[in-house]
Amino acid sequence: MQKLTTIQEAFKFIRAAEKAAKERKKKAEQNDYTTEVAYNLLKADNFDDKDYISYSEDLPRARMPQIPKEEIDSIIIHFGNKHGGLRKTSCPIKKLMPTQNEIDMDKVRKFIRKNDHNWKERRYIVSKDFKLADGHHDIVTGLIEDPDSEVTIYKSKLPIRKLIEVLNKMKVSNREDIKGSKV
Repeated sequence: MQKLTTIQEAFKFIRAAEKAAKERKKKAEQNDYTTEVAYNLLKADNFDDKDYISYSEDLPRARMPQIPKEEIDSIIIHFGNKHGGLRKTSCPIKKLMPTQNEIDMDKVRKFIRKNDHNWKERRYIVSKDFKLADGHHDIVTGLIEDPDSEVTIYKSKLPIRKLIEVLNKMKVSNREDIKGSKV
C-alpha cells in the first residue's frame, strides 16, 4: 500500500478509491441488467403466445380499445356512476385472461429490452371474469419477467364484450391493429 505523506494526498487517495468503487458498482449493475434482460429475452423466445391467446375471446386487436395511460382516470370517473362502476383491487398477473387474438412478440421483446417494468405500475381494466380490456403486451411482458407478481386492476361488473363496447364508444379510447396503425 502506498505511503501517504500529506493530508491532501490522503484525500486524493480516498476520492480515487471512492471513484473506483462507484465504477465497480456501476459495472456490476450493468452486468446484472444485461444478465436479467438476456434471461428474460430467452424466456420470451420460449413463451408460447399461441397457447396464451388460445384462452382469448378471439377478438382482433383492431376491435379492442387501446387506452392511453393518462386516460385511465377519465374511464374510472366515467364508470363511477354507470355500468356498475369499477372496483380497484390487486390480483395475480396469472389470473388475467387475454381477450385479443394476437400478440406481437417483437413488441414484448422491445418492452423487455427497455427493462423499465412499466407493466408493474400500469392499472388494468378487466371484465367481471378477469378478461383484459387493454394491456395484453404489458401483461405478457409481466408473465415473462415475473409471473408470480400482482398488478392493480379495476374490475368491472360487465362481461368482456359489453365492457369493450362501452370503452370503444368513449372518446379516450383509440383503436389500432397489432402493428399500431390506427383503424
